[in-house]
Amino acid sequence: MSFSFLKDLNYDIYDPTNFIKNIVFKSLEANAISESKVASNGEDDILGAVEADIIFGLAGSDNIETGEGDDYINGNQGDDFIDGGNGNDTVLGGKENDQIAGGDGEDELYGNLGNDIITGNTGNDWINGNPGDDLIHGGDGEDQLYGGQGDESIKGGNKDDLIFGNLGADIIEGNEGDDLLLGNQQNDTISGNSGSDLIYGGKASDLLDGNEGNDLVWGDQGDDTLDGGEGNDILNGGQGNDILVGAEGADILTGGEGNDRFVLVAGFGPDIINDFTIGEDMIVLDGGLILEQLTLTAVNGSTQLLINGQILATLNNLDPNLLTFSSFTTSVF
Repeated sequence: MSFSFLKDLNYDIYDPTNFIKNIVFKSLEANAISESKVASNGEDDILGAVEADIIFGLAGSDNIETGEGDDYINGNQGDDFIDGGNGNDTVLGGKENDQIAGGDGEDELYGNLGNDIITGNTGNDWINGNPGDDLIHGGDGEDQLYGGQGDESIKGGNKDDLIFGNLGADIIEGNEGDDLLLGNQQNDTISGNSGSDLIYGGKASDLLDGNEGNDLVWGDQGDDTLDGGEGNDILNGGQGNDILVGAEGADILTGGEGNDRFVLVAGFGPDIINDFTIGEDMIVLDGGLILEQLTLTAVNGSTQLLINGQILATLNNLDPNLLTFSSFTTSVF
């Protein structure tokens, strides 16, 4: 999918393919240097033994590869290439821009300083990018991925992952599995992709897309945009002036505090809107939907919006007589 910020889009029909970007994980490439037997302050090519190794790269841009065993590797200074191989490894990239692969096993990987590329490969890995704008991929396994202080791109793998963006403006993809995805601070872009995910935007104005599965999406603070995607989703905008799009499936939408917009599209739904407030919130008619196509009906103290006899949305605890033309718009923003 292509990615651009929603404020830059110009379209009439809400299109979630414009909402999120797929993170492309770069292939790791070793440094072009000659083989060394011991570490020095130059550029070393160090190959570990079969058993557990303890390796310090010192200065220079090093290639460090280990085999079997639970290894401890510190790249130290330089743009290092580190492959932990098999075993449960602990790897510290050190300073500069490092490339780190955990290999097989349950690894603990730290980017430390610099803009690092880190992949856990197989196993249940723990990865922390630390400072810098890092590219992190969990790979196979149930991974815990932490972004650190920079603007990170973080992608989960095939299992149920925990991803925490932390302090920067992060791009997060859960990928497959039922993931827990937390943006925390700054303006984050988060997509659950496959699986039934729990997505939390945190502070600032976030773009949150549940994508496939029955997702729980919470914007928290800031002016957030929440898209449930496919499945029966629960969306809660939290604080701020939020945009909520249930999209496909029977979704439950709660705007929370602020002046919120609930996007309805013909053929989607039926959705439930829990807290529509007259004079504050608005119903957005999208996808060519116009007000004249709707029928408003009072049912058990709530309002049903119908199109061709089919329920498009139910506005809980709201008298239909309170709705006016100013309660509706065709503008998403």
